Amino acid sequence: MALKTGYGQQTAIWATRLRDLGHDVAIHGYAGAQHLTVEWEGITVYPAGVENAIGMDSIGYWFEQHHADVVISLCDAWALSPKMMSLMPTVSWTPVDAEPLSQGLADFFTESGAHPLAMSEYGRRIFAEGGIDAAYIPHGLPMDVFAPPEDRAALREASGFGPETFVVGINQANRSGLRKALPEQLAAFARFHARHPDSKIILHMAMDHPKGQDLPLLLRRLGIPEGVAFFPDQGVYAGGVIGMEEMPLIYGGADVWMGCAMAGGFELPLLEAQACGTPVIATNGSAMAEVAGPHSWLVDGQPFWVEERHQGFWTMPFIHEIDAALEDAWQAREDGRMEGLRKQSREHALAYDADAILRDRWVPFLAGIEASL
Repeated sequence: MALKTGYGQQTAIWATRLRDLGHDVAIHGYAGAQHLTVEWEGITVYPAGVENAIGMDSIGYWFEQHHADVVISLCDAWALSPKMMSLMPTVSWTPVDAEPLSQGLADFFTESGAHPLAMSEYGRRIFAEGGIDAAYIPHGLPMDVFAPPEDRAALREASGFGPETFVVGINQANRSGLRKALPEQLAAFARFHARHPDSKIILHMAMDHPKGQDLPLLLRRLGIPEGVAFFPDQGVYAGGVIGMEEMPLIYGGADVWMGCAMAGGFELPLLEAQACGTPVIATNGSAMAEVAGPHSWLVDGQPFWVEERHQGFWTMPFIHEIDAALEDAWQAREDGRMEGLRKQSREHALAYDADAILRDRWVPFLAGIEASL
């Protein structure tokens, strides 16, 4: 699993902490280098499969070689082979992002016998409504790394943003088809920018992807001028050079951060931005509303049917609602409310401190799993 993805970042955060508790931890690669076993932070990382990108053709072998007691998967459970995972004691820490419970998830847990572990209270509720009793452990962050900048004005100046420039950010993987609602978010920003020409947008993502959006084309079609949207160096981004230590420098320079996807099992950037003291705009649906919190701008939308794997509904955010949220965020900066929102955002994020979650949730959960083996 690539360390610089959201899943990879969470794997790094929890694998090292579980190791420090005294557990013998190994990581099975999600996708990447095949036929190459490496050591990372004193942890063995076994290679992904050859015929299956998420390693369903190799995980059983590495489970036996490592003499493991349990597998904890961190991915969409519907992507796993229930037949393979039924052969090993499995905890599936999985996102839930559709209503009702995705058919793919329901089928996986029925056929695999795996222990369901929701990463949001929303997910646990949807599991329960689908007749599945799931435990709950949220994602978490090292709050000493994800922290507000000591001097936000100096950081903005170093980033090339003037004091009057209103900076919006989006950090999403541009390879999820329609789910991330990038056209809707950029359409809303285009409307906002027409009223506030001294506004910029940070797009921390790939500019183009076969499974995502051609963002330069979309920006041109929306009439967003050159020099308004900023992408990371695409080679640096693709190479995974930007780590979690660098992300606060990006979040901390923005006035507001958007994460208005159609669905999210957690949507980690909403938490990361708030930990850095940057308020967020999120879709009022799935786990996003929970992670963003009631103090954030939550935009409504309409149901969006997803048949493949899910047979359930997402929420397509209304463009005019995102635009209105951007306008209110701009007004909050003008009338002095923004500083209070920054403090509320940071306080909300502190509930997801990784060390506290380890102590209060992972330790008792793993004790219960050990007792059941």
